[in-house]
Amino acid sequence: MVNGDLEDEMQQIETKIKLQKHLLSGDNKFAMPPGAKPLRVIIETTVYGIPDISELNFEFTVAFFFRLQWLDPRLKFNPVEYRNLSHIMIHPGEIEKLWIPEIYFKNEKTKALFQPLSSSNSVFIVYHDGWIFFSRNLEITIRCQMNFRSFPFDEQTCPVEMSTYGYNTDEVETHVKKGPVFVHSGVLIPAGFSLVSIQTKQDNITMDKGTFPLAELKFVLSRSSGFYILQVSSSIVNLFHL
Repeated sequence: MVNGDLEDEMQQIETKIKLQKHLLSGDNKFAMPPGAKPLRVIIETTVYGIPDISELNFEFTVAFFFRLQWLDPRLKFNPVEYRNLSHIMIHPGEIEKLWIPEIYFKNEKTKALFQPLSSSNSVFIVYHDGWIFFSRNLEITIRCQMNFRSFPFDEQTCPVEMSTYGYNTDEVETHVKKGPVFVHSGVLIPAGFSLVSIQTKQDNITMDKGTFPLAELKFVLSRSSGFYILQVSSSIVNLFHL
């Protein structure tokens, strides 16, 4: 029985190697998928932390899983020919051989998405019908125009702006997945702030080289006035004890 299980597992591995080799062969898979344009790219995020909010530098840092979905008909396969596999995860070292939408964050400071695509924190899954699921773990620092007129009772709205690099609205359209943005329970956030909501927005942006899709996640952050007043009160008490 043990030998049978081992043999089955080995055959499964061989099948996945064969399928991956098949998917990477043939025409230039690094080029944009053929077919009707614009190509629809679905964006989904799961936020699990806001490690830093810097009022001095007008920026905040957000940690999240960044996920993309799109259709590439060149990567369809018949499950019957591959031991009924419905999908396969591409080895990280081979991801760079396949096309990925060049999504970038317009108002970021760290240029996180331009790290090598073969890094170990990327996942690229091909489904038999040609749908692609790409996921990456990111931590990026975003510029945010903050307004302190209501301090310490202020509320800041900080957008994360996502657009395509090199593909205009005639070629690619981006859509934030419908429904609320998922936020992990117990999300980490600096003391003195709370995350009120994350709003989504679809728009376009016109530049010298054309019109490009623009998707936004708007983080609404509220300052805890009680926390600030407590901090100030403690400082005053300490000052009198000097």
